[in-house]
Amino acid sequence: SSEQFVADVAGTSAIGRADGRAASAPMGALHCVHRDFDGEEKKPSSKEASRPEQAAKFRRYETAREGMLNCESWASVGSSQGAEEEQDGAARAVPSIKREKSLADRAARGQWLNDMLKVLWPSISEYIEKVLRSTVEPALQKAMPYLLSGIRFDKIDFGPEALRAEDFILYEKEREDAQGKRRSMYMVIDLAYTGRPTVKVACTGGIRGGISKINLVGRLGISVPELMPRPPFMRGLSIYFLDPPKISLDWTGVADALDRAGLRRTTQNIAVAAICSSLVLPNRLALVIDQFSNLDIFRLKCPRPAGVLRVQVLRGRHLPEGDAAWLHSVGSSDPYVRVLVGSRVYQTPVQYKTLDPVWTDAAEHFLVDYPEEQHVRFEVIDEDTIGEGDFLGEATTQVSRCIAADGKPFWLDLHDETGHCKQLNSQLEVRITWRELVLDPGLVGEIPPGCAEVSAWLFVGVFSAAGLPGFHEDCAYWLEGSPDG
Repeated sequence: SSEQFVADVAGTSAIGRADGRAASAPMGALHCVHRDFDGEEKKPSSKEASRPEQAAKFRRYETAREGMLNCESWASVGSSQGAEEEQDGAARAVPSIKREKSLADRAARGQWLNDMLKVLWPSISEYIEKVLRSTVEPALQKAMPYLLSGIRFDKIDFGPEALRAEDFILYEKEREDAQGKRRSMYMVIDLAYTGRPTVKVACTGGIRGGISKINLVGRLGISVPELMPRPPFMRGLSIYFLDPPKISLDWTGVADALDRAGLRRTTQNIAVAAICSSLVLPNRLALVIDQFSNLDIFRLKCPRPAGVLRVQVLRGRHLPEGDAAWLHSVGSSDPYVRVLVGSRVYQTPVQYKTLDPVWTDAAEHFLVDYPEEQHVRFEVIDEDTIGEGDFLGEATTQVSRCIAADGKPFWLDLHDETGHCKQLNSQLEVRITWRELVLDPGLVGEIPPGCAEVSAWLFVGVFSAAGLPGFHEDCAYWLEGSPDG
């Protein structure tokens, strides 16, 4: 009913307080369980690490240990506030981390996951083929110049090489509300794919080619928002990528044409955008498992975020030259920065003819679901009159590091494939502020007019629509709304 809908909308409003104390939302107890696929959690000695097989294990250990330390630092940030906060008369549980000892048997700990991916691979590859034809192909046709505008996929066969899980980490959370104690869990899987598929493309003008190799690296999350004490023990689950996956494509035949048009990077961005539109946070695939639990699909598809990041790009220094130097002139760039959190993207204004740009009004807010696992990515681009611009460098930082910075500016080192940024010591200065969300619609009326230190968010879910006109068989509908009505 409309009364229920209004109540639901009101219940999802959230306030972020500037002081981070009185209005902070309960985080609940956090347990972190790590598994690394390679025997016991024992750090190899320097002598063992010198052997190739042990060196690989050593690197994975260090990666796993770094991830655990990041979890610990994030939990400590939350626990510093937990002593002061209560909600609904119940004291907040202080965030804690519990690390379980890894099992010695590899099959019992992780190989089952790769075995399952092998069985699922034919179905997964069939789904990817549909996405390539329905989403990527039309986007490529729009982005290509005239000679390549008719690009199409003639044949797609990914072969037997399946996605593989390199590592995974399991989180368990507890929270208490008016209905009692609730338990949830989510798992983060480091996925990798290196395959040599048979992908053939044809273009206008008889140009033919294909993709000889695909590399993909990404972090997949599987979330179970509420566990229950009866079969099937979970009400539902959702699947998503925490950050946009990194994809590289090796083209054949048509590759020279792509390089001349400066569009090789464009094709990779289009492939990533196709994944972002449906499977990168806040987008996710939601599945209801228990049909009798009266699960709210919006809590599964669009759960309330943990907080808000305000990301401000301040300045850059020693950037690479994007524009070539002419006779008696000095090379320069027209840089701007793309900020990515999940599938959300913000672009700063362009600063013309400078290698040390300064931005005064480059800030944006991003909703964050999993601060202990998500990242903020910065891409510095040189604006060009034709095309999407030249890539100058990029930097990535964890949301947990941003929370620990407590609103203080910090520098990030830029990186590129050629190592040019490292030679120049190219850097980007940013300021990132974290605000937790508290669910209390009553606080909305307490916000002073024009206050910039507190922000309110209203989350609205559309349940269904009926009686809409059908213009043709493939007719698509969407909804647009604004706070002004």
